[in-house]
Amino acid sequence: NIRKVISYLISCNIGEILLIFLAMILKVFYKDLPMPLTAVQLLSINLVTDAFPAFALGMEEKEDGIMDSKPRDPKENLIDEKMRISVTFQSIALAIGSLGSFLFSYFVLNLPKEFAVTTCFVTVVLGELLRSYSARSETTTIFKMKLFSNSFLNKSVLASLAFLLVTVYVPILGKVFNTVPLGIANLGVAVVFSLFPLLGGEISKRFIKDN
Repeated sequence: NIRKVISYLISCNIGEILLIFLAMILKVFYKDLPMPLTAVQLLSINLVTDAFPAFALGMEEKEDGIMDSKPRDPKENLIDEKMRISVTFQSIALAIGSLGSFLFSYFVLNLPKEFAVTTCFVTVVLGELLRSYSARSETTTIFKMKLFSNSFLNKSVLASLAFLLVTVYVPILGKVFNTVPLGIANLGVAVVFSLFPLLGGEISKRFIKDN
C-alpha cells in the first residue's frame, strides 16, 4: 500500500510538471497562449484532489492471491523498475490528456482562455480521481477488481468531486480558483480526455507483468 501511495503521488506531480513544461514550450511558438493551470489551481489539486485518494489507497485491503506472489527482496529499492514503468506511463498520459483538453478547447473550439483553463483543471482532477481506482493494484486490471470495495477511496473521490463542483459552479469560489461554469460540451471534453491517465495506468500493468 505504501508503494501504491508513493506511485500515485509521484505520477500526479510529474504529470502536472510535464503539463506546465509542455505548455511553456508551446508558448514559445504561440505568444498569446495562456498557461493551462493557474497557481491556485495547482495548489488545490495537490492539497485536495491528490491527497484524499492517496490516503485512501493506503487503506486498501490485501489483494487476492497475495500469498501466491514471490517474497520481496528486503534489499529491493522501494521505487523499483515496476514503479518507474507505472509512473512513466501514468505521468505522460496525465500530461497528454490534460494538455489535449486545453488545446482542443482553445484552438479547436475557439473558447476564451478562462473556459480552456477551467476545462483543463476539470480534466486533471477527473483524470487523477479515475486513475486512483486503477492505482489500487500494480498488476491487476480494474476489470478484475472489486471496483468499489474500498469505501475510503469511494468517499475520498466523492469529496474531491464535490470540491471540484463548488470551485467551478459557485461564483464566489470561481473568482478564488480562476474558474468559470462549464457547459455540457465542455464537460464532455474534460471527461473524454480524463480517461487518458486511467488508460495509461492500465497499459502500464501489461508491461509490468511482462518484466
